[in-house]
Amino acid sequence: MIQTNYPQKIKLSNSAEAYIAALAVDLMLAKVELHQLSSGLLEYYVYAFEAGQQSLQPALDHAIAEADRYYAEMCRRPARPFMDANRPSFADLERVRGSHERADQIDAANVRRFAEVYR
Repeated sequence: MIQTNYPQKIKLSNSAEAYIAALAVDLMLAKVELHQLSSGLLEYYVYAFEAGQQSLQPALDHAIAEADRYYAEMCRRPARPFMDANRPSFADLERVRGSHERADQIDAANVRRFAEVYR
């Protein structure tokens, strides 16, 4: 007969606790598959999985709504031009900082990268 009067705190032996803890880790690492579990352990796993999923569902719904809102905002805005003629280049900013050698290196790298644009 199955006992249905559970104590306030259910206690297992230390070896049973260690086995269940190792089994949980091995399930997460896919060292053990669900089909290998006994029917009782499988029921416990499914219950825990569904309870965890339900507890995180509001946060997931909020994150999806935020992602949709950000996507809609980005689609609403016109694209900014890649290069603004009035904006100083990174090399120009380096020259303002006094690093002329670094600015020359940046200019040379840009010429190598974008040679067809500079022709």
